[in-house]
Amino acid sequence: MPIVSLSTYSLFLEMGYHQAMEFAIEHGFQGIEIWSNLFDFWPKTVEAKERETIRSMAKENRLTLAIHFCDGNNLSDMNKGHLKESRKQLKETIRLCHEIGGRVVIFHPGIGP
Repeated sequence: MPIVSLSTYSLFLEMGYHQAMEFAIEHGFQGIEIWSNLFDFWPKTVEAKERETIRSMAKENRLTLAIHFCDGNNLSDMNKGHLKESRKQLKETIRLCHEIGGRVVIFHPGIGP
């Protein structure tokens, strides 16, 4: 059965991801896609307390969670250094998604040769 989800990307100019989660809960959304970005949700810097808060909010409100892989990465990059960093960040995003109870990581493969 399809679910109606909210992407924090649609609200990032108005509120951070935590406020967007509260908005989604308040307005009856069934899922949320957290957009990773340097401003308020960078997977490598999300602390354990934040991870637990996200997980608890989702569980208590039966919210399905997903994370949108950070913009600026390119999983088709010809530059081996950039490709290596993109893969590293994807692994970190997958780990974080698992830790918060999410089941989906959204990503765009990038631009190849």
